[in-house]
Amino acid sequence: MFILYLLLSSCILVYFILNVYIYFERRKYKHFKSPPIPISPKWFLGVLPELANYAKKSDKVIDAFYETYGWDVFVLPIISRNVIYCMDLSVISKVCNDRVTFPKNDLFVNVFSSVAGVRVFGKHGLLVEPGTDLWHAKRRVMEPAFHKTFLRTIMADLNFVTNNLMSQLHEKRAQTFDITEELTKVAFGIHLSLRF
Repeated sequence: MFILYLLLSSCILVYFILNVYIYFERRKYKHFKSPPIPISPKWFLGVLPELANYAKKSDKVIDAFYETYGWDVFVLPIISRNVIYCMDLSVISKVCNDRVTFPKNDLFVNVFSSVAGVRVFGKHGLLVEPGTDLWHAKRRVMEPAFHKTFLRTIMADLNFVTNNLMSQLHEKRAQTFDITEELTKVAFGIHLSLRF
């Protein structure tokens, strides 16, 4: 009987500690708007039941949330995690471009620097480099190539080359071929057309 009492009291204690932990985790993000969480013994699930209801109705769950509540930035508490969603492009641009205020953590760098164990973006690539002076120097070098005015001037050439590639791929759709060879032909075609 004592063991049963001990087991029951330890389960209740663990449940209480879990709820207190979840409460304080959610409290960190209380300044963000959030869908209402029903008061019930399962409150620690957060908005997970509501997400399941939206998933049954629509494939685009977050869009359904946005249409229902109309918030640009909101937090979805799911068990002990708080997932922040942002629909405002100016905020997204600020977070992506400001490396000093919003530095990348090691998890981001580890996840995006390699795919299937192979380094994709390099050790010091523009995407995975933390907000250091090296990143700022690389960004300054790349900015002119992706400026709006420059992209507008080459848009006709880009459309021509894309249509050329699509027509070549359309001609070879029934046969097996090496895609890199076709991309190389188109790339050298661009190079030759720009040189002469």
